[in-house]
Amino acid sequence: MRALGFGSRGVSPSLVTFLMEMLDVTPVRVLADFVETLGSHNRYAALAGLKHCPVLVLSGDADLMTPFQHAERIALELPDATLVRARGAGHMVMMEQPEFVNEHLVAFLRECVPESRKKWWRRG
Repeated sequence: MRALGFGSRGVSPSLVTFLMEMLDVTPVRVLADFVETLGSHNRYAALAGLKHCPVLVLSGDADLMTPFQHAERIALELPDATLVRARGAGHMVMMEQPEFVNEHLVAFLRECVPESRKKWWRRG
């Protein structure tokens, strides 16, 4: 699970354990239903609903389950996409590099706030 979920060899064993615990409490039926859709779901056609809004595409470039090329293709399909590469991160990039993900997510959300609301955003 460490090799499939995480890119870095130095990832904390507690993160790997946490990932295993999350998977252990997920019903097998949910996992089976998800796997069944992988072969039939047209992922790129489904992006049409996002073509008119800003999108953050953030992916690890050491992801063995969803290679970074998929993130690049998603960004190409969406004219207002921001593509961010998390160097050395795997599929669980949000667990592996939480500060990096948060930094880019906050920056993206700030860009999405209309000028009239920016004063509110800066409070606190």
